[in-house]
Amino acid sequence: MNEMMSAPLHPLVLLATPEDSLGHALARNLEEMGLPVQVTTSFESTMEVLRPGRFHVVLLDSLLAGPSGLDILGEVRRLLPVGDPSLIFLANPAEGIGLAEAIERGADDGMMLPVSGTVALSRLKVHLRMIEAVRRLRHTEQRFSLLLTGSNEGLWDWDLRTQKVYYSPFWKRLLGLQEHEVGDSPSEWMDRIHPEDRERVEEELRQHLAGRSASFASQHRLRHADGGYRWMVLRGVARREEGEDGPVCIAGTLADVTASRLYDALTGLPNRTLMLDRIERAIARSRRKSELVFALLVVSLDRFEMLQTQLSERDIRTILATAGKCLQQLMRTADTVARLEGPNFAIHLDEIRHVSDARRVAGRVAEALGAPFELAGREFRLSTSIGIALSVTGYEKPEDIVRDAFVAMNKARSGGGNRQEMFDQRMQSEVELRMRLEADLHRALEREEFQVFYQPIVSLGTWRITGFEALVRWRHPERGLVSPAEFIPLAEETGQIVPIGEWVLRESSRQMKLWQDKYPDLDLSISVNLSGRQIAEPDLVDRVARVIDETGLRPGSLKLELTETLLMHHYEGAIQKMHHLRKMGIKLSIDDFGTGYSSLSHLHRFPIDFLKVDRSFVGQVGQDTRESEIIKVIVGLGRNLGMQVIAEGVETSEQAVFLRDLECEYGQGYYFARPLDAEAAGALLPHSVRPVESEEGILLVPRVGELPPASA
Repeated sequence: MNEMMSAPLHPLVLLATPEDSLGHALARNLEEMGLPVQVTTSFESTMEVLRPGRFHVVLLDSLLAGPSGLDILGEVRRLLPVGDPSLIFLANPAEGIGLAEAIERGADDGMMLPVSGTVALSRLKVHLRMIEAVRRLRHTEQRFSLLLTGSNEGLWDWDLRTQKVYYSPFWKRLLGLQEHEVGDSPSEWMDRIHPEDRERVEEELRQHLAGRSASFASQHRLRHADGGYRWMVLRGVARREEGEDGPVCIAGTLADVTASRLYDALTGLPNRTLMLDRIERAIARSRRKSELVFALLVVSLDRFEMLQTQLSERDIRTILATAGKCLQQLMRTADTVARLEGPNFAIHLDEIRHVSDARRVAGRVAEALGAPFELAGREFRLSTSIGIALSVTGYEKPEDIVRDAFVAMNKARSGGGNRQEMFDQRMQSEVELRMRLEADLHRALEREEFQVFYQPIVSLGTWRITGFEALVRWRHPERGLVSPAEFIPLAEETGQIVPIGEWVLRESSRQMKLWQDKYPDLDLSISVNLSGRQIAEPDLVDRVARVIDETGLRPGSLKLELTETLLMHHYEGAIQKMHHLRKMGIKLSIDDFGTGYSSLSHLHRFPIDFLKVDRSFVGQVGQDTRESEIIKVIVGLGRNLGMQVIAEGVETSEQAVFLRDLECEYGQGYYFARPLDAEAAGALLPHSVRPVESEEGILLVPRVGELPPASA
């Protein structure tokens, strides 16, 4: 207040008093005490300078020339807002007008002339502070109002004592309602909530009013004036007062979030929710007119996970946005393109004439997305797996046709990608079988249905068994032996591979320790595969260390095998964990080398001890000179990098001799032995596998059943 008085931009007080009135003495006193006062001496001059917001206080002398004192008071009051500025009536004894009467006619306060400057100043300071506070509050309210207008949010204020609710004009406009169409009852809100949401909203409100949450926030549907529903977010905070048992009111905002719930933020395309709504409408139309056929295509970008390891998040977002725009440009106005999640898009083809129309569109999609484009200085081509489902199946719910289109898409992907598949009932049977298998898989570990088989790894220099690779098998109680190719991908997808993999590691380490104790002269090792899920586990190193500690296996006799593709997908995290494992003395091997996505620039960074040549190369030895040359390159590469090489899939004598002559260190395959259970594998160890070379240069290898007894 002192700062305000010391350097005002203009006088804050107006004194309207005639020339010869006592009011002039008051004005001089106030000026002398540091309060500037503007003086007018007539009714006309007073009305000229009066305008809202100009003065904080107006002192009105009852003797001012013009209408009678009380009439002047009424005129001034009509011109100025109530309470701002403060209107103080200065009564003169000669007029006979009492202060009470003046206040009844609109004055905010009154003083009887003559009045001392000190008394007047004290009274005026009170009014000046009050007006300053009122104006600050009004300014804050205006800023808040502007903020809310800019944010497109409506206001509401619920008095819990009177059960009256204030709904702001914008609150009503959000629902397409006019001012007069909404009352002040809580039912104006509650009765517009979608029946499926109301119970939840009421419970959320009860929880907040009971003090169990700091604020109230609820996302639900409200009925619009057009009869449809809009998704809204309603937020609020309850206020409590001393002496009250519960909250006295709750106030907050209302915002329309329909668009954000219906459209994908990255591509601007409809999302799953809006796509389901469009499909639901199409199903309803097809019920009325059975000849109306529509199709749903699920389009998935192939090898998307690999792209994520090679490109920045910004580049990935660019690819997705570009793919969405490309799909949208291909479609008719009546069709809908949506982004579902990740690299998956959906296309709703409305009213197609024939099944071939859907296949033709799928072909156009694959061709358009497969066009080369440049990103981050590199050329890319996208391939797609496309699943197609048709409405002729007679769907009742939109979720069902989406499910079937996904089934078809996954079928296309499992076939190698870059293809399209049309959903049929056979696929549904496969899905149902897969679901049953998945349920059984979750219980297989606790039911002890898994078994470890062991395939010998043989030194091609000495023809002795140097170790085994542990391979898991599932003995299903009804289906018998389930192929690893069938349940391993399923376990990987569901995450079950983590406990299964840990069990295989523990069981095979325990078995190897038994063999080492029984045959201490044999330098045996056990190789165990690690899955991508296991590599991604943050405590992988601790898990491996725990197994070694529990089984007593020497760390140096454990080899962990990882595929090239797995290493590239988990590049940075894998390197760090591999170095920790290597420090423990554990050996590391790259499995199926030559079939993945690694490059020499990455290979030297991995702390690898062994390279395993994939069986696809070994199987072509003697038939394809190119494959033989590849094996030579891999063996030479391993030697130059200080790694030993193991050849998988050795099935003939010719392959074994070729690999031995290349100085490939180890071989593994059916030529030596198939994967065996622990008992059969252990039976090999007293004899090892000692092939003999015939006169024709062919290696003769005894089979398990042909081995001489241990005493021989």
